[in-house]
Amino acid sequence: MIKDEFKFIGKNKLILVSVLVIILIPFLYSIFFLKSVWDPYGDTQNLPVAVVNLDQPVTYQGKNLTLVSRRSINSRITKSLAGILFLKPKLIRE
Repeated sequence: MIKDEFKFIGKNKLILVSVLVIILIPFLYSIFFLKSVWDPYGDTQNLPVAVVNLDQPVTYQGKNLTLVSRRSINSRITKSLAGILFLKPKLIRE
C-alpha cells in the first residue's frame, strides 16, 4: 500500500514537486533560524555602545567618594566592544 503511494508520487510530477516543496520549506527555515541565533556574541567587536554614568560623587568623612570612574568603565567596555560614548542625561531624556 505504501509502495503504491510512492509510485504514484513518483509518476505524478505536480504531487512530486508539492512534496519536495513541503519538505524544503521547514529545512530552509531551520537553516536561517539557526544561523541567526548560533553565535550572537561572535561579532561584537564593531558594536557601538553608549553608557550613561549618572553616579554622583559623595563626600563621606571628609573624603570624596566615587563608585565608578570614567576610566574604569572605559577600560571594561573597550576590551570587548567597539567603544564607549558618554552622554549627558539631558540628551537622553525626552
